[in-house]
Amino acid sequence: DGNHWGFGLPELKEVGRVAAPIALTNWFEYLPVVFLVFAVGRLPSSREKLAASALGRNYFSAWWMIAYGVTAALHTLSPQVQGAGRPDLHPLHAQRAVILVTIVGSGIAVVLCFSEQILRSLGQDPAVAADAAPFAICLIPRLFFEGYFTILQRVGQATGLAASVASVTAVGMVASPIFLWFFIKACDMGYLGAAWAVDAWNALNMLLLGLVLVRTGSGPAGRGLFKPYHPFSS
Repeated sequence: DGNHWGFGLPELKEVGRVAAPIALTNWFEYLPVVFLVFAVGRLPSSREKLAASALGRNYFSAWWMIAYGVTAALHTLSPQVQGAGRPDLHPLHAQRAVILVTIVGSGIAVVLCFSEQILRSLGQDPAVAADAAPFAICLIPRLFFEGYFTILQRVGQATGLAASVASVTAVGMVASPIFLWFFIKACDMGYLGAAWAVDAWNALNMLLLGLVLVRTGSGPAGRGLFKPYHPFSS
């Protein structure tokens, strides 16, 4: 009835207020991948380079999901400490996540150095594997840039800065074609330039979001995130 729908509208508006920026964040993070495909597709021998970049990117992503999974606990912990009125715990959880991402990412980076051998052992075409391997290796910085960004993202979204996170990723999305042009064309790096462009826009997202949290975050969820937590093992 009318009262039932009237009762639910404020809750729906609140959900939309939080969900819309998060949905936009995911969209803004995905669009640069589309731009990457367009950019590599315009290169000479585009068929081979598209195959190599797609294989290298997907192979990298399979490993990246392990590093991403390390941050998954923050999906629960960040909103939990905020709801419990313990924002002082944000630095503890975030800094522990940084350590885990660094350790796991370093291990994955070593594995990625053997991408060609692994891809060949999985039955991939040797020629494509030879081109895909350096693409995956060039994406190693992204392990850390996006891993640290994801940690900051969880804290920002849990503390009511979801719109700010979306704005940061919008800037990264707008900048991605510029990075692609710079590394592929201006630096004449070919399809490998697309991988370095990915690193660049992920680094930009990380740095901008860190700056946003320092400038607009409150207390432990702002500058406090970048100060050592004491006691660290509490």
